[in-house]
Amino acid sequence: MPARIVLVHEDAAFRAAVSQELRREGLHDVAEYADALAAMDALAEARRIELLITAIDFGPGRSNGGSLVRMVRSRKSSVAAILVGNPEHYPLVEDLGICVPPEIEPSELIPLALEQLRRPELQD
Repeated sequence: MPARIVLVHEDAAFRAAVSQELRREGLHDVAEYADALAAMDALAEARRIELLITAIDFGPGRSNGGSLVRMVRSRKSSVAAILVGNPEHYPLVEDLGICVPPEIEPSELIPLALEQLRRPELQD
């Protein structure tokens, strides 16, 4: 089910650690998905999503994080994005959001997430 924050990453341990850090900050409305295709299906009708944290590359033959961000924004243009992946992929997605390396500690993502959630276009 879609949430305020959607986390899409193939690494279950990474997803769990990031979700735990978000919840420590009081951000409990988090949905997790293992790949972009599963997230796309769930997000197709989403009404409430403000931040998408996604891997950039899910491997050969699989949808990528950039496509996921574009699909979500075709329905809700104000969605913020943090893209996790190797720097060689940044040129493909750097116009979509904040790019961070895969080695980032989950706790280091939290200030970035909070900053994105405070963007003026998300304020009522």
